[in-house]
Amino acid sequence: MGSLKTAIVANLGITPEPILKALETVIGEGNLTLFLAYGKKIQDQEKPPLTLAEQIGKRAKQLGVNCQMYELITPEEFKGAFEFYQGLMEAVGQYQPKKVIIDITGGTKVMSAALVHAALIQKWSAEVIFEYVGGSRGPTGRVLEMELMRDDGIVTQERMTSVVESVRQQEFTRAVILADYLPGYGNAGFLKEATDIFWKWDNFHYDEANKPLEDISILAKTFVGDAQLRKIADTILRLHTESSKIMLAMSALRKLKEKSDVLLTDDILKGWISILGDTIANARRRVESDPLDCVLRCYRAVEVATQVAIFKLGVNPRKPDWNVIGDEKLIAYLRNIQSTQPPRNISLDLGIKLIETLSSPLPEDVHQSIKVIMSSRNQSYLEHGYDRVLKKTALSLMTKMERVVPVLLNHVGIIDDPFVAANRLRIEA
Repeated sequence: MGSLKTAIVANLGITPEPILKALETVIGEGNLTLFLAYGKKIQDQEKPPLTLAEQIGKRAKQLGVNCQMYELITPEEFKGAFEFYQGLMEAVGQYQPKKVIIDITGGTKVMSAALVHAALIQKWSAEVIFEYVGGSRGPTGRVLEMELMRDDGIVTQERMTSVVESVRQQEFTRAVILADYLPGYGNAGFLKEATDIFWKWDNFHYDEANKPLEDISILAKTFVGDAQLRKIADTILRLHTESSKIMLAMSALRKLKEKSDVLLTDDILKGWISILGDTIANARRRVESDPLDCVLRCYRAVEVATQVAIFKLGVNPRKPDWNVIGDEKLIAYLRNIQSTQPPRNISLDLGIKLIETLSSPLPEDVHQSIKVIMSSRNQSYLEHGYDRVLKKTALSLMTKMERVVPVLLNHVGIIDDPFVAANRLRIEA
């Protein structure tokens, strides 16, 4: 079943003219299908609804419009009407329309309510527009001159507001789910794509986020003055600026996993600091929403800072070649870690001891802070224990992490500030 440009879903009233007016208004859009709903004849209704529906179908055919008719047996009973319109909307959705016009002019009040409800709960990426054909009325209540009135995108705007609010609350999974309801073009399309990028970035999927960031960054510049989307646009532009640095560092880090002789250039170091800054920014986002995840990311930030410091001292933290530090330092390190063989993998604790062996002792309060962070992480129920992590614990560990990270970097002569990167890598809406 092919994709449809526009679908009109209309309730038939006691005359066909309002629907024909609505139909003729959009006939120029092309690739159009009318989904016509009519109720079973009620009491002394002048003309049977089926007869009116056939008139509309005949006119639609003359206009080159496909018309599909659906009869509602219970036009004044809510449950049956809701089920009927849900089925009708599923039929519409199979055509994957880009725009769905919901015409609520005709039909019973129950039919109108059920139609609106069904339209609002659909998981479409179509633009949903409500319309009504009214106008001035004569003494008998009949419309004298028909006027078509539309909502001007209220549904899409409300859905955009929900997506932006979810991003503002750092609920990126919810934002992505809600963004599925948005059209893929215009302001809504930009927000939809930006939301998907934020979810990928928040989950450290840099590779998957990088290309979309490049593609959308130019468009983002056009939204920097938009009242609703300016912070979204600003975030996209900031992430794009940092993304190239991070991708360069990620490429080098993958090489470090395979071999030891990778040159740490200034650009790679800056990218690695950006990765560290993003880890800090990620931890900050989770203090309120997920304290446990915040603790895990605080641990990770200290770990990344340790790896950067170790590499600055000449050792590959991902694939160490112990010959580079010399026999004297190696013996001292083995004594420090109480082992007869150097480790194949450098954990956080082993990394801290290596830094001190190759440079000088770290302050005692730094050691204590690292121990608390490690213990909280290890005893949590997503690691080795069963402890619940509260917000106050996350805040406390965040403070300790933000004390430890700069000390580790400065200890080995790195002056780049990861908190500057963290500020640039915040996600705002």
